[in-house]
Amino acid sequence: MADFTVAIPTYNGEYRLPDVLERLRSQLNPSNLQWEVLIVDNHSCDGTVQVVKTFQANFPVVIRYCWEPRQGAGYARQTAIQEAQSDYVGC
Repeated sequence: MADFTVAIPTYNGEYRLPDVLERLRSQLNPSNLQWEVLIVDNHSCDGTVQVVKTFQANFPVVIRYCWEPRQGAGYARQTAIQEAQSDYVGC
């Protein structure tokens, strides 16, 4: 179980998501902090899933992916809360 979940709801984030993930990669973190990244794909129709797969292969923490078919930020955030593997979630 993680101490903190960084949830990233996204819709067609193929071009924005790499910048966000690169900034997360460069974060300085205490060695005792366990965190995860949760990408909530809010019914994208671009290459978002491929971007996630590329980053999953070589990222310092776990990146999880989930699909939310209902359009809307509220649905994506609700899914993030449900899928998070920590008590603390930042969206």
